[in-house]
Amino acid sequence: MMTLLVRTNPDAPGYKGLSMLLAEKPRGDDANPFPAEGMSGGEIEVLGYRGMKEFDISFDGFRSPSDAAAGRRRGQGFKQLMTTFEAARIQTAARAIGVAQSAMDLARLCAWSAHQFGKADLWLPARRQQDRR
Repeated sequence: MMTLLVRTNPDAPGYKGLSMLLAEKPRGDDANPFPAEGMSGGEIEVLGYRGMKEFDISFDGFRSPSDAAAGRRRGQGFKQLMTTFEAARIQTAARAIGVAQSAMDLARLCAWSAHQFGKADLWLPARRQQDRR
């Protein structure tokens, strides 16, 4: 499945004529990555990243069922897209907070370990080191 943001109402101005469609994409292979009629594209060569392939994709005569609008809500595509972006921002922020928390936990562990093994001076700020002496 893929989601497509398409203009379903050419008479509506701006974002109001956009709908989010759920469309079926048959699985392709290296020889024919886009086996669906009306869909074409090619691989984009990306330097240094091999986790998954990147493609450009074009549509010309591609068809989807008339009831394919996400949530059966035609004309709400832009709002649905913005809601998706909002959720993605929250996930990204949560992931960043988790990484920062892990780094703080590691620093605490290193500081505790250094203190336990008599190397606490390495972890104390310079001013506290002077006070301690």
